[in-house]
Amino acid sequence: MADITKGRIVKINMGKGRFLDCDIRVPLITYMDDNFQLHEMVDPTNNELIYYPKLVYIMQDARDTSGCEIRVKNGLSWQRFEDYNRLVGGSDTSIHMVGGATDSKWYLNGKQIHPIHCAYIMQEIANRYKVNCEIGVYLAGYDGSNTLGYLHFAITEGDNYFYYYDTKGKHEIQSLKEISI
Repeated sequence: MADITKGRIVKINMGKGRFLDCDIRVPLITYMDDNFQLHEMVDPTNNELIYYPKLVYIMQDARDTSGCEIRVKNGLSWQRFEDYNRLVGGSDTSIHMVGGATDSKWYLNGKQIHPIHCAYIMQEIANRYKVNCEIGVYLAGYDGSNTLGYLHFAITEGDNYFYYYDTKGKHEIQSLKEISI
């Protein structure tokens, strides 16, 4: 029987399409930075992770800069391997599958922050780290439920890419300023 208290780092994403194979087993409660624990990052179906240090640093910077609690659990994800990605309806080319993306909700004093505000912070931090990024803003009720939405952030090797979802579907945009709430 598998040990459900441990996670397994199977690769390290070095960026620019480079990966280092490994087999590192770590307790799921291990902090990977000041605030993020391994259990927040692993694929929930197998407790495995492709660890991307740059993404962890950027997400920690987002927590430090904003003062918000950033949650990536409860239906949101960091790592997704192929089976889990398919299960949640992810793209066949999802950056989640190489450990390079997060879906998150941000909270300040127990209240969720609107994902567009989080998107602007992530764009600023991506610029600070000189990385190209993919930012997707899932607006409140985008899926017909009473969800308050969430933010998708990924480090990309290509150009910056911005989009948002509302009740009418996906909209590709050139700038976050094109999103009206």
